[in-house]
Amino acid sequence: MFSETQANLDIDQLHIDYALANVSVAYTNAAFVAEQVAPVIPANHRSNKYYVYGKERFRRRVDDHAPGSKPDEIGWSLSSQPYYCEGHALRGWYPWEASTNADPAIDMDIDTTETVTDSVLLAQEMNLRDTLVANLPLTDLSQSGGDYQLDNPDNDPIAYFDIQKENVAKAIGRQPNAILFGRPAWRGFRNNPNVLKHIYGTTVLAPDKLITPEMAAEKLEIPEVIVAEAMYDTSAEGEAPSLDYIWSDYVLLFYKSPSPGKRQVNLVATFLWNVGVQGRIVEKWYDQDAKRYVIDCMKFYDQNIQSSGAGVMYQHTLQNPNGDNA
Repeated sequence: MFSETQANLDIDQLHIDYALANVSVAYTNAAFVAEQVAPVIPANHRSNKYYVYGKERFRRRVDDHAPGSKPDEIGWSLSSQPYYCEGHALRGWYPWEASTNADPAIDMDIDTTETVTDSVLLAQEMNLRDTLVANLPLTDLSQSGGDYQLDNPDNDPIAYFDIQKENVAKAIGRQPNAILFGRPAWRGFRNNPNVLKHIYGTTVLAPDKLITPEMAAEKLEIPEVIVAEAMYDTSAEGEAPSLDYIWSDYVLLFYKSPSPGKRQVNLVATFLWNVGVQGRIVEKWYDQDAKRYVIDCMKFYDQNIQSSGAGVMYQHTLQNPNGDNA
């Protein structure tokens, strides 16, 4: 039989709150695409040059040949282009007390390492976007009244890009084999009624008929469709976070070599200094003066534009950038 004291026992006092060892929340970025757009070329030296062949193979020659005569002689040209792997590094740290005082749910080494590494990769993603914007001519789809903007129901984006592919082919002699959509641009493209008609035979979007990158690749006749979903914090330090897409509503139509190396064509390549593990150095050391553990992440690369004609970039691709279609 329970006593009065037992009957009045507050069950909330039987447990003292603590951090769960098997549950936590960490905000991490979606997959970065920088090295998918700019294939990695391992570099044994931090700086060097690579050869660039001319386009003599595309010139029509007079090759008529009479018996006993000498064939006409032709030549080919060769130039070089430099690269330099700039250093990129960030540092994280935690006081020595944290290593023994942290709850089981927290691993100071792992959490600090992942934070600095993710931040270096975020910078690499944004550096590539900025490099392409600065070095490629930008086609502004808001011009001409927005006739060619991706979410314009009067525009057929598949027919538009079919024509645009020829601009790349005329520059490098090959059809583009990849297209990148910033996430908002992808939303505008895949919800366009004309794209829906190409793929499903209807202009009405059904909940079970979302268009996938693989479907778009088949209709565009472009082997690889990349949807860039990585995000960054647009707010100033100390303000409440405000996330937005790194690639915004940009679209990049381009060619990249399936096997980067000699005698290959790329719009852009990542020359990655072959140091550390897969071109990345992560070091942990103890700062005696500050009594703290320090973790550094370093990467040395050059996002090198190899053939500017191998890509076309588009901006302001949406009439309604903040449209509420998913």
